[in-house]
Amino acid sequence: CEMGMKAYGIEVSEVAIKVANDYLKRRDKSAEIRLYDGENIPYLNGYFNFTISMGVLDHMLFPHALKLIEEIHRVLKPEGYICVSLHSIYDSNYGKGRQVERNTYIIEQGEFEVGLPQHYFDEEDVLKLFQMFEIKRVYVEKEKMYDLESKSALSQSSFWGIYAKR
Repeated sequence: CEMGMKAYGIEVSEVAIKVANDYLKRRDKSAEIRLYDGENIPYLNGYFNFTISMGVLDHMLFPHALKLIEEIHRVLKPEGYICVSLHSIYDSNYGKGRQVERNTYIIEQGEFEVGLPQHYFDEEDVLKLFQMFEIKRVYVEKEKMYDLESKSALSQSSFWGIYAKR
């Protein structure tokens, strides 16, 4: 796509694949985006050197996230790396919505994600999720949103950043 790398993606929605391909075409870029059945990543064992997951593993029930991370492990080369961003329990939305399992809530408000599960990861979850990997770097990022007029904090978003080796 850029910097001489080939880009790949998986998506559960054919509509989203079309939107992504149209976006790439308008920018004169290319990527191979395959339909994902929600169970098996459609690539061979050891196919990738590097994978990125942003806003994916935290929008599913934890057992499904464990299954997907196993699939990511499978498609990574033996010395491959993964970079992941996950919502943390320090996010101001933690605990909002209908709880469906430990640290997981159904989003009830917003523009795009209403009805989706949102898992908020704690240290125990991160360690369990990455038990098959060698964690190289992990951090929690906290970002506060402020109203400058009232000088008060509106909300805080918080994410885990994890960089790990297979």
